[in-house]
Amino acid sequence: MPDPVHNEIVEIKYKMDIKERAEDVVLRAFMEGEEFLVLEIQVVGTLDESKDKDPLTIEYLAVCNTKVLMTSWMQDKNGKLTTICKKTVMNLKPQRIAGLIPFIKMHDKREVCLYRLSAWVFMDEDGTKKWNIKDKIDPALIEVDALALQKAESAREWAKEVLVESPVELD
Repeated sequence: MPDPVHNEIVEIKYKMDIKERAEDVVLRAFMEGEEFLVLEIQVVGTLDESKDKDPLTIEYLAVCNTKVLMTSWMQDKNGKLTTICKKTVMNLKPQRIAGLIPFIKMHDKREVCLYRLSAWVFMDEDGTKKWNIKDKIDPALIEVDALALQKAESAREWAKEVLVESPVELD
């Protein structure tokens, strides 16, 4: 099997907007149309000024329930969403990527979640599973790339297409 295009998050630094609930409560809420996070790709820029060359590292981190992380469906979707992030929002020329460094320094940080793309599932009124794709862009990324918002819209549309084309396999 080829190496994944993303890394798994061991420690979640950029918290997701989710509540921990018992399985029966989740099932009832799902049947009532509440949406639930299935997976998220976080694009994290890390600054290491001790490096002589390329002090900014961009990582693609997959965030999801560890029980389902190992399923082939989840591995496939994590890979596809990572590719979407790389080919849309993070499709930047090297000078634009380098342009992120002063913004990260300005906020006195060594690490910034530049972009996150998340997939949420819910049950529609007709009983079918539907997807809601959400994202969040750090202002620094918008500052260095005027097209970031348009790219993000493309990323959301593409992600929805990828997720709709195959059924959810969470069991």
